[in-house]
Amino acid sequence: MVRSVIHMIFTKHAKLIENCYPRQTSQKGPKPSETSYLIYYASSRPVKLLKVARYLERRVAQDASRKKFTDIEVSLAIWNELLQGCARDVNLFAKGVLSSLEIVLKIGAYESTLAAVQTFSLFCSNYDGTSLGIDSELASLLDTLLTEFSSWSQLSDTSSEINQRMRTLGIKALSSFVTSLSGKSTYAKRYLGFILPALLCNIDIAQLHPTENAKTINLKSLNTMDEDLNELASICLANLLNNTNAANISVISKRLFRYLDETRAWDRHESVIDIIRYILDTMEPRYRFMIINEIIKRIDAESLTPKKHTLTGLLVSLLLNHTLTPGISILELLGALVNYFSECLKSGDMAEELVTIENNLINAIGALAKNIYYVDQITDILSYILGKMKISEKRSEIDGVPASLFRVKMLQCLTAVLDNNKVASASNSIVPRVTFRVISLALPLLKSESLEIRKACGGFLLACVESENIGTSHIPNRKLTINSRLVRRNSNPDLKFRNSIHKILVDCVTKKSAAPVDFAIAYAIFSKMLHRYVFDELILTVPVMFKLQKFNEANVDGDFASRVLLDQLVGLYIRRLGSQLDIAEVVDQAEQVVEKRKLADQWFSLFGDDEDENLSNLSDLSMNDLNAKSLGPADYQSIPLSFHDILRVLNHRVELKRRFTELEKQLTTDNSIFITEDSKKLISRTISSTSRVMHGLIPKFTFPTLHKAEYKSNGIRKPVKFETLKEALKLSWDSINEHDADSSVRRTPSQTTNSKRSQRSTRSDMSTLLKTITTSSSSASSSLVNTPRLSSTSYTQV
Repeated sequence: MVRSVIHMIFTKHAKLIENCYPRQTSQKGPKPSETSYLIYYASSRPVKLLKVARYLERRVAQDASRKKFTDIEVSLAIWNELLQGCARDVNLFAKGVLSSLEIVLKIGAYESTLAAVQTFSLFCSNYDGTSLGIDSELASLLDTLLTEFSSWSQLSDTSSEINQRMRTLGIKALSSFVTSLSGKSTYAKRYLGFILPALLCNIDIAQLHPTENAKTINLKSLNTMDEDLNELASICLANLLNNTNAANISVISKRLFRYLDETRAWDRHESVIDIIRYILDTMEPRYRFMIINEIIKRIDAESLTPKKHTLTGLLVSLLLNHTLTPGISILELLGALVNYFSECLKSGDMAEELVTIENNLINAIGALAKNIYYVDQITDILSYILGKMKISEKRSEIDGVPASLFRVKMLQCLTAVLDNNKVASASNSIVPRVTFRVISLALPLLKSESLEIRKACGGFLLACVESENIGTSHIPNRKLTINSRLVRRNSNPDLKFRNSIHKILVDCVTKKSAAPVDFAIAYAIFSKMLHRYVFDELILTVPVMFKLQKFNEANVDGDFASRVLLDQLVGLYIRRLGSQLDIAEVVDQAEQVVEKRKLADQWFSLFGDDEDENLSNLSDLSMNDLNAKSLGPADYQSIPLSFHDILRVLNHRVELKRRFTELEKQLTTDNSIFITEDSKKLISRTISSTSRVMHGLIPKFTFPTLHKAEYKSNGIRKPVKFETLKEALKLSWDSINEHDADSSVRRTPSQTTNSKRSQRSTRSDMSTLLKTITTSSSSASSSLVNTPRLSSTSYTQV
């Protein structure tokens, strides 16, 4: 009777909705035919749709107050049909859907809650979120629902079966929102603050085994295990990271670290590294730098705490795994690692854990050269580290660390950078080039008083010489203009660097405090440079070896071990030279001298042809160790190489004569390699001469050259005044002649006598032309109608 009365007073849309409810309580869903007609009616006009939505919202509220759970599920099913049938007009009744869901969730019945989650998933798939920024009431309703779902996902009592099911429902609802259009909008960042923690607390990376086709979790199943939650949360997090924009990623990164702070997760070193690495691997590569920047900021803000240790370990892990991170600031990342390295060294604790951290930091800094993002990346890394070492300053400490220890560790980092770059160059499309101008800053360390610094510097320079990406300047010959004449000046920065390193190596092996490893370093660098430059190195090193032998013969005050090692260095290098150039006569002569020295007990077996073995064998030995096992200084016998015979053999080689003019003169040139020179001046001269190569290519303003006679005796320049064009041209030509007479420009053999005659004839013709020029003033006034060219009085008789 009540139902008939209600039908009498209902309007048409109310009748249509009421007809959808089944008369029997055993039926769970709405009547199909009546529901189809209701959708047809609602989709015809927006006004009708609004009426249907309002009535359905009131009906859900009434059923909830009366605990009519069956009717509630039917109402939610009708909402589902409206969402699918009127998808283009969801904005009109979105508020009614969310309001109904909020009412249902407050009841707490699991079946009704399950139906509400399914309706919310369907709502998210059809709603684009365009009205969230306009309708504050709608945004508030969505906030309430997402907060409720997040709280379900973080229920602490995991032993309860109902809690497990509610956590599954919460993650499923959040996943629906994350993958929807509204979840991808910029307005969605207000919800990330409670969605992200809800997902993170359900993820255990150690037990996670993601697959491409993850299994579908049945929400109606009562046997939901932790593994299912773990997999579902990881999939939802991956969707969140892949379906968002840069603004949301920034919010995610900040909220991530705040969550780690709130849960005090920094003591769980491995788990934190795993979760952040999982996040970085999941998200798009172009957004990874935002997470890295947050890590760097927190490393700089922290002291030496477990949190900083974990964050630095995370950076090391990312670099060692070669995670591609476009957009990252290499120097900021390098600065964070170097500063943390300094703090580790400052602690002075050589515990096993700290040693492991230092080794990881060296490998991580070296790994910065694995992924190349721009051409000057390696140059910037090397320049930054060399600048931190303060090589030109005499310091006892650098950043609170003993200077010798800090420089040794930084040199090891530099070597690791070059080693990694050598491997990465084969796979990267960008091939970074480093000039020897940058490397030359480290040369003074070869003469350091610290043996450890010399060994580390030797390893770094060996890596430089072996790398094909260092040196080999592609800068063209300079083109300079002197008085309107083009002059070419050849400048080879590689040659200047090699000259500099030869001089420093000679100083290292001829000083009284030289250690056995200094000879091994010198031989290794000489050999590597010979292998790289071959014929070009021959011209430089043969005079050097000849000088070294003469120095050793005259060094009567030297101890036995140092003189024998120097002889071995020269002999081994000459034998390597003959083998490299395939000159049997040179190899035979060197081997004969080596055998004579061995028979005379003037040969150390620890110093041989293999550079790596030499460095290993002589690294921990001193001259006293070698002298204790050898003869006395008075027993030294000079068994020299015959450089006269070696030069004779080289001069008869046809391929050498073709490469070098005046070969014998170049090989016997008096080399100033033994002249004592300040290392700072040497390096500064090398740098300035190298930089002038680029300086010559820069466009410059030119100024007129003044005649020499225009200078007064006191050095003050007198202004030049010209009366006529003839005088100006003549003075300019005379100035050119004077500069040509004093010019130090080298004439090439291609300038023949014909060109000289043509120049003289050109000058005589110019002089004749200048003599014919006369000046005359116009007798008639200038005409404003006729141009001077057409005026009869404007002609000048020539």
